Amino acid sequence: MNKKDLYHPKYQSHIDGLRAIAVLSVVLFHAFPNLLPGGFIGVDIFFVISGYLISTIIFTSLNQNTFDFLSFYIKRIVRIFPALIFVLVSCFIFGWFGLFAFEFKELGRHIFGGSIFVNNFMFWKEAGYFDRSSELKPLLHLWSLSIEEQFYIVWPFFIWIVYKYKFNLFLAIASVFLLSFVAHLSFIGSDSNAVFYQPQFRAWELSAGSLCAYLQLNLIKSSSSKLKYHKNLFAFFGLTLVSIGILVITNKFEYPGWWAALFPVLGSCLIIQAPKQSWINQKILSNKVMVWFGVISYPLYLWHWPILSLARVVEGNPLDYGVKVLLVGLSIFLAGLTYYFVEKPIRFGIRSKQKINYIIFLMIIVGSLGFIVNRHDGYGKRHVMDSLQNIEKFKDDFVDPEYRSKGWFCDNKNTHESHCIYDANHKPDIVLIGDSHSVPLYFGLKDIYLKQGKNLALYGGSNGCPPLLNLISGDSGTKSTCIDTTTNALQNILNDKTIKTVILMNRGPVYTSTKGYGDISAIKNWRIFDVTNDSEQSAYRIFAKALDLTLMKLEESNKKIIYIHNEPELGFDIRTCITSHPIRFGNSLGYRNPCALEKSKFLKRNLEHRMMVDSILVKHPTVKSIDLSEALCENNYCYGKNNDYLFYRDDNHLSVNGAKYVCDKLRSKFD
Repeated sequence: MNKKDLYHPKYQSHIDGLRAIAVLSVVLFHAFPNLLPGGFIGVDIFFVISGYLISTIIFTSLNQNTFDFLSFYIKRIVRIFPALIFVLVSCFIFGWFGLFAFEFKELGRHIFGGSIFVNNFMFWKEAGYFDRSSELKPLLHLWSLSIEEQFYIVWPFFIWIVYKYKFNLFLAIASVFLLSFVAHLSFIGSDSNAVFYQPQFRAWELSAGSLCAYLQLNLIKSSSSKLKYHKNLFAFFGLTLVSIGILVITNKFEYPGWWAALFPVLGSCLIIQAPKQSWINQKILSNKVMVWFGVISYPLYLWHWPILSLARVVEGNPLDYGVKVLLVGLSIFLAGLTYYFVEKPIRFGIRSKQKINYIIFLMIIVGSLGFIVNRHDGYGKRHVMDSLQNIEKFKDDFVDPEYRSKGWFCDNKNTHESHCIYDANHKPDIVLIGDSHSVPLYFGLKDIYLKQGKNLALYGGSNGCPPLLNLISGDSGTKSTCIDTTTNALQNILNDKTIKTVILMNRGPVYTSTKGYGDISAIKNWRIFDVTNDSEQSAYRIFAKALDLTLMKLEESNKKIIYIHNEPELGFDIRTCITSHPIRFGNSLGYRNPCALEKSKFLKRNLEHRMMVDSILVKHPTVKSIDLSEALCENNYCYGKNNDYLFYRDDNHLSVNGAKYVCDKLRSKFD
């Protein structure tokens, strides 16, 4: 095809006003989530706007026989790349001087993903039990830009094929909308992470915008006063729906879903269908202030989250309200500079092949830098941080590779990704079984039992799988393997008479409260299910029933049982106990001192869970319980380190050294 001039839609100021609502909602939600609980629906509004504008260009250009793929993608590059490159480079420079190696490594990975627009897939893969809080990922917001770019790549070809073969355009778009919408409703309860991040589950929002474009160009042509009156109602009801969504929807909703369809998507479509002359569009959305924020909406979206997130990362603690206000102001200032001195000159200036090549080349360079930083583990020796360079000696892996793969518990059992530690020459007298918290404990216990002439094995160690019969566990986007890694293992333990003692260990409160602990945790909606009972029950009830059943079955098999109460969850990154970032904000004084959690907070977090467990243990008086917190908590604090080493490897798991310390302190209890 020869290069042609694509159709450029007439400027609609109220669309910029709608963009302003979208971006300001997102910014305020990220900075002050309690102030605007549903602000995250701004992303859904952006999807509708993008689908509408891109489809308008494609439809009209095809009708005028001026559509050209090369011209289309060049315009997308000129629109998207310059501001994105500027922000990615800025994040890279800040990361080089201000971040720890592990943080810079992660940032490099996400810079690379952002440069090729696959961050949505990256964050989908990262979501899970060990994931860090979203506040600690400076480029998390690029997931939505990645979906939009994927749409821009696929959608023109889809529409072009529909035109070429003279299919019904409306039915084709409506089919995409319905298939995507039904798919995302079908999977949202079982795999919400995929529904949130993957484009096939978000295509209905973008195609909704495309349907708006089709209706506006093909069907709504009447100029009757009655229709004009209805169009005024369109804008009114549209803005009402969007406003209700922003104020009412919270992150506790199963989202996206019907809520996304009803409020941001339908509301945005109604506003778009209303004419510019309608009162809402003319007086509110076309207001000069709203239009200005709409004009800078793209760079503002790019800037605000890295600024808030990087400040949060280097602080190590939640940001003060005043600091957030200043950072939002800085985001707006940088967005304005980016628009007037980067985006506007390149986007609206003289366009040449050489300019396009330079832009693409710069994006390749930026992506390559991110890739290299990730491959080189964040270049840990970038600047002098003596305490930070000692961090590797504290950062131990859960299990050495030599302990995995073959041997007693690993043969003839479906272990998947679970840990399996054993003495290959001896069958165990004692088995420790649990979730990931049990793995470091194995290293603390094995020497104790070896000196007693007993052989200890570990089975389980799976992320988020408590050692209880018939339970499956995970967040709403996790497919559990707990039946294989725990229930089936317990059945084999019950049938093996050579095993005399069974030790149960798990991070109890996360299962019964359904939440992680501290603002660093990404666990927001953990779930446990009893595979033998489909009825809706509370997590406490499910856990209590499974614990009671497991203890009863072990007692019937004449096993000696030890139940381990979990160590305190710190709720903060243990690395902040040995160093501080070279760049800091707010009132923080550096590294955490004391490296400890207030004991009262630990007791409050565990109160309901411990009461429930203790009520079950009363029914099984032969079960011995051991509380790991006794070795870590003194007076008013539960400690994360002493002068010699860290007790933890992250915000809630003991390190191997920490487990050895705890077990040595409680040695007499394991006799």
